Amino acid sequence: MICEDEPLLALDLQMQVEEMGFDVLGPYASQREALRALRHVRPDAVLLDVELDDGACTRFAGALRNAGIDFIVLSGLTMRTPPPEFAGAHWLTKPAEPGALRDVLERTLRHMPRPYV
Repeated sequence: MICEDEPLLALDLQMQVEEMGFDVLGPYASQREALRALRHVRPDAVLLDVELDDGACTRFAGALRNAGIDFIVLSGLTMRTPPPEFAGAHWLTKPAEPGALRDVLERTLRHMPRPYV
């Protein structure tokens, strides 16, 4: 699942991830959209921007953590102390270098037989 509110970045991420051989859900531009989708699908992992159209993603990150869904934070923001909802998540600075993105996705999804991102 991809959660990114900047259309060009979202499309670029989607194309990169699909070229890596992963199936993509989204992209979703808001927490509201992503939470609604989460009621119907269970992604193996989520690429998550810290800020979406409807604000900071602490609520969505908390929902992912409660559901046991791994997520990778892609952000241009730097935080000295991320909110607790983001604790333990992999962080990549956006735009993410394709090799680094592939590495983190593969490490995150290593245990999954057929990943959906």
